[in-house]
Amino acid sequence: MWQRAFISPVIVLLTTAACAQTFVPMPRELAQRWLCSTSAAEGWSAPGYDARGWVHVTYDIPAGYPSWMTPAQQARHRFMWHPAGANRMHPVYFRRTLTLDNKPTAAMLKVCADDQFRLFVNGQLIGEEKRAGQTRRFDVAAVLHPGANVIGVEATDIAPWGYGLLVVGEITQTWGDRTGWRCARKPGRLWTASGFDDRRWAAAVADRAPDIVVEDQSYACVTTPTDIGDFATAYFRKVLAVDGLPVAGSLTVLGDDSYELYVNGKLLAVQKRPEQSYVPFETDLTDKLHHGRNALAVKVTNTWGPARLYCVPTVTMEL
Repeated sequence: MWQRAFISPVIVLLTTAACAQTFVPMPRELAQRWLCSTSAAEGWSAPGYDARGWVHVTYDIPAGYPSWMTPAQQARHRFMWHPAGANRMHPVYFRRTLTLDNKPTAAMLKVCADDQFRLFVNGQLIGEEKRAGQTRRFDVAAVLHPGANVIGVEATDIAPWGYGLLVVGEITQTWGDRTGWRCARKPGRLWTASGFDDRRWAAAVADRAPDIVVEDQSYACVTTPTDIGDFATAYFRKVLAVDGLPVAGSLTVLGDDSYELYVNGKLLAVQKRPEQSYVPFETDLTDKLHHGRNALAVKVTNTWGPARLYCVPTVTMEL
């Protein structure tokens, strides 16, 4: 009896600690990107379609989650449906616009429905599933492009005792090109923040130096339109548009010569030794990014020659 009295409080404490774990749902502004309708005209799954009259989906539909989903994934990606209910034996149409800065490095969608679905991307039929509760995985990188993309799903509830649609997407983008960078000699206040107005800054240009290749990754080089001279400073900015929830991210930077790296106004790295300027530095961006506009800002202090910058961010986001 003494042993049982001693062990029981420990078990209770461990159980209480386990129950205290919380899971973060998809942010509201992202969850509301999905729209739905019980009727749709031709072209409903393509960009440019007039979706006025469509409504926001409702969540927490009591459908059975696939066995591959962890509790955290179930909390973040919930079954959705039309607010009016099942609409049994008739299709319900779903669409979400995805805006990309450039061609994705990788893109995957997992779709599961109670009972049937057909998946479209940019108006193209990608695949379908007629077995209730079965998950299909689709590689959609080839059909996504820079700009507005539409993910569309036609789902149908056939049998009673449940209905719902689950879409779990993961997109990876790598900004390794020279476009989008702007530069200035005098930055102004709050120049590292995502909301800073840099329209008066000059467009950074491609440097004559060849790209640097480190560990099979090419680093495109940008510089100021005109040489700034020795022992001077240049400021560079680039905005990353992240249309999703960042779940992984990294950034590699090289400077010519010393540099300070900021992400959304926060100082992440400082390199003051010119002899280390061409040693790539990689940092984790996962908890520094958010849905929407994200600003990379780099202060480059030039010792001699041009003020060059090599910077490659990679972001993986969930839809």
